[in-house]
Amino acid sequence: MTDNQLEESEEYISKTQRKKGAQEASTLGGRIVALTKKEFAKLNLPESVYDAIKTAREIRSNGARKRQLQYVGKLLRNEDCTDIEQQLEKILDPAGRNKQELRQIETWRDTLINGNSSVLQQFFETFPATDKQQFRQLVRNAQKEVAVDPPPNLSSKNAKRLFQLIAEQINKS
Repeated sequence: MTDNQLEESEEYISKTQRKKGAQEASTLGGRIVALTKKEFAKLNLPESVYDAIKTAREIRSNGARKRQLQYVGKLLRNEDCTDIEQQLEKILDPAGRNKQELRQIETWRDTLINGNSSVLQQFFETFPATDKQQFRQLVRNAQKEVAVDPPPNLSSKNAKRLFQLIAEQINKS
């Protein structure tokens, strides 16, 4: 097999990509090692990775710790790290919401306040467990507040409550 054929195959990973993956795995391991005991206990890790990280947390010698972190990185390269990264982000994000989720909540709120009944129906279809009567009342009140005094950042009482209710529905689903 020539080099061109090897590069064209789907399984080929360049040396640069392998190094980058190894560095990302080691960085992830370092972030996990730096967690507090309570935060570390919340993570659901494979047993081998858990044991290696637990050992790395106990090591005080810089050289030995660095070697152990390299080992943790090696173990993480063999695992699917997306689930671990998501768990880590939930732990490190004190509000429990990432930026994408906040944007989604804000978009729903703004669309509902400025929108029509079709948007409201779409929300109910997306989140069927919503208390429809309470939700409609909040939307109406927020629309009235915005019509009377349009704040630049939608900081009215009903808009805030609507934001909280949308966040609750998104977290339930």
